Amino acid sequence: MVKKRKIPKSKSKVYIGDCAETLMPEIPLAPIERIFKKAGAERVGEDAIIALRDVLENVAYEVSVKSIELAKHAGRKTVSADDVKAVVRIFKCINLS
Repeated sequence: MVKKRKIPKSKSKVYIGDCAETLMPEIPLAPIERIFKKAGAERVGEDAIIALRDVLENVAYEVSVKSIELAKHAGRKTVSADDVKAVVRIFKCINLS
């Protein structure tokens, strides 16, 4: 029988410009742990799960802000997938083939 461990809920810091705002995290920890497992990790420390979650939330926030700017610049209220992909290409953090 697999022992389930309790992962504590923690507040993360979202960095907006120069200031950090403490918010309740939006992304649950369990999916982050599953991503580590799919990537081949046998064991994952709670601190690693929380750290990756915080990084992903910060990146998602920044991409969202810039995507909204692109949509507004194009005269739209709706953010499209093309806006998100354009921002990611601008940030050069991932190849979207």
